[in-house]
Amino acid sequence: MKYIAFFFSILSFNTIFSQSLIESTASRYGLGLPHNDLHPAYSAMGNASTASTDSLQVSFKNPASLASINMVIFELGANGAIGNNTKTNQRFRNGIFNGFSLSFPVSKKWKSALFFGPSFGQNFEANDSLKVNPTDYKYTNYKGDGGLSKIGMVHAINVSNKISLGLEATYLFG
Repeated sequence: MKYIAFFFSILSFNTIFSQSLIESTASRYGLGLPHNDLHPAYSAMGNASTASTDSLQVSFKNPASLASINMVIFELGANGAIGNNTKTNQRFRNGIFNGFSLSFPVSKKWKSALFFGPSFGQNFEANDSLKVNPTDYKYTNYKGDGGLSKIGMVHAINVSNKISLGLEATYLFG
């Protein structure tokens, strides 16, 4: 019985301390929400991609993992979110092109990739009302969109059967 009570107490703490999707340091400075990497398969696994090596999927969180591919891989992604900010009682919807990547083997030991996609993005519409006097209100509508995009390349080399090295170069613009 103690174990069941302990299990439910952990679940309740997880719910209490969970974070909202729209709270990020970057959004406070006007950059918008950070986007996931370009790959839908890793997004489906909760972005668990750093230590993953797969010959059919590319993870840009660890450039050395690119050394495991053995064929040309083209990936195209889109991402969306729907949520509610309980502090301001506002709803948000977001859908965006999530980028593409082209990965290919240059030689048996050297692999390369090119990618393009959003890094941070914002697309918002908010309504506000301010009571000017007892009978009049001032209504304001705020709209905005934009963000930062990234383009880059990755190179990986198999040094030995168990060791590979990777290098990523990224340019942010927007």
